[in-house]
Amino acid sequence: MSNKKDINHLINRAIKEGKCFLNDEKKLEDFNKACIHISSLLHDSFTLYINKRYSTATFLAITAIEEVAKLEISLFRNNEEILDVKRSKDILYSHSAKHKIAIQDVIKIGTRLTNVLGQERINQLVDFAKKGELLKLRESSLYFESNNNHLVIPSEVIDKNIGKEIVLLALEVWSDRLVGISNETYELDSKLTKLFEIIKNY
Repeated sequence: MSNKKDINHLINRAIKEGKCFLNDEKKLEDFNKACIHISSLLHDSFTLYINKRYSTATFLAITAIEEVAKLEISLFRNNEEILDVKRSKDILYSHSAKHKIAIQDVIKIGTRLTNVLGQERINQLVDFAKKGELLKLRESSLYFESNNNHLVIPSEVIDKNIGKEIVLLALEVWSDRLVGISNETYELDSKLTKLFEIIKNY
């Protein structure tokens, strides 16, 4: 099965099986509320990055990416059609699945991120998400671990460059997947675009 078919199958499952996070009767209101939350994660990630807390900035950026996927899929879920499944079967509780949903090939088309990181690196980051490697980076950005009996802490794994790439990627995913769905997203994005411009030259 091709990657495109894989992701389409994953998205279809995510839409049809799980729980409704947005109230059917006030879906737009709930959507905007969740967008404010995601915007806050991105602002916090930016603040941490500027203050050289690259590992925690990376963790929050990846969390924002996950929340983007969760929110986008939630728009298509409704109480009348959704199949209730155990939490462990709900795609929106899988970190790696949300990475695949949020970071798709379409992100390669935009020029903003490509102009900063280059097409080759964008391709690598998309493949990184597809292969589940972003999940490993997520874990390494928050938890210490042992490597060949040597203690490794997040700040030894996540440097300035990695942090920059992931924070910019998260800002691009936000813009690509959610901006334009509601009028409120444009206002939020105007502020987030300024953060992108600051970090790309940092």
